[in-house]
Amino acid sequence: HCGRPPGSHFAPYLQALPSDDEAAALLPQLWPDGEERRARLAGTPLLRQAEAGLASLRAFHTEVVAGELCARSPDAFPAAAFSFRRLCWAHAMWASRAIRLELPGGARHCLVPLLDLMNHSPRLAASVQLEHARLQHAAGRKRKAAGAAEGDAGGAAAAGAVDGETAVGAAEPHYVVRCSAAVGEGEELCLNYGAKGNGELLRCHGFVLADNPADVFEIHLAEGLAEALGPHAAAARGEGGASGEEA
Repeated sequence: HCGRPPGSHFAPYLQALPSDDEAAALLPQLWPDGEERRARLAGTPLLRQAEAGLASLRAFHTEVVAGELCARSPDAFPAAAFSFRRLCWAHAMWASRAIRLELPGGARHCLVPLLDLMNHSPRLAASVQLEHARLQHAAGRKRKAAGAAEGDAGGAAAAGAVDGETAVGAAEPHYVVRCSAAVGEGEELCLNYGAKGNGELLRCHGFVLADNPADVFEIHLAEGLAEALGPHAAAARGEGGASGEEA
């Protein structure tokens, strides 16, 4: 949609999203300075994951986006609009903002304006549901007030047909955020992104939490450890020798 004219249905939402430069600074796999990435993430599993993620994006752009879509359908997929830089931007927007929602036909990840602005709170149980209800039409009330002010009886009657206090129209789908605890006036409304450690939060959302109850620490055993353990390693894998309990 970024390559389409400004009149695209999604143009206002896309224009409100962070820029290419802001997206590049968001996720470690997109940091433009590779030396900085290696310096900051040295000694952590994040470095390997970030570099693998960047390599995967490059391969996807080379083989699929440029090699297939742009080459076969240049009118629909102009190379300038589907550059590697734009792919990185789209990846950052999707990874950091998409939310899993229950939709007719099954759950899917979606980009939803306003919902994608809600921050993460690991200690809050909040849910987002798609519901159908009769909604008040604020625009209709405004038209009614304007018609009455101008002495336009016909305009006032027409607007009254969608007025929230008299007739609110057919049921419309909308999203409702429900919190498990009371939220005080002026407090921030948050969502719970799930039990994610700081590594996953940084890699997928671009932030970490100082006190994260879901944080984890990955331990990668040395390649030669199995050989050093000898028969006990084989027993632990169920490959013979002593039983797992004896090991």
